[in-house]
Amino acid sequence: MQKRLNEEVLQKPFSAETEANLNAYIQEATKRGTPPKTEPSRFWRRGYTCADLRRHSWTDYRDCSYYHRFYGRYWPY
Repeated sequence: MQKRLNEEVLQKPFSAETEANLNAYIQEATKRGTPPKTEPSRFWRRGYTCADLRRHSWTDYRDCSYYHRFYGRYWPY
């Protein structure tokens, strides 16, 4: 039983959210005129891109991606 459940879990892609959800969030926030968070994530480090934040937090990744698309640059250090 446990082996079958493990196989089912491993067959699905492991992603808390999808790129489609990210794009929908950014489009909606842009349409409403909501500015992105200017405070970097606590996991933000020199040389990081938004993709590096996915392993820490989906929300941090989403906020970083929105900031990057809005301003055309990454968070300051």
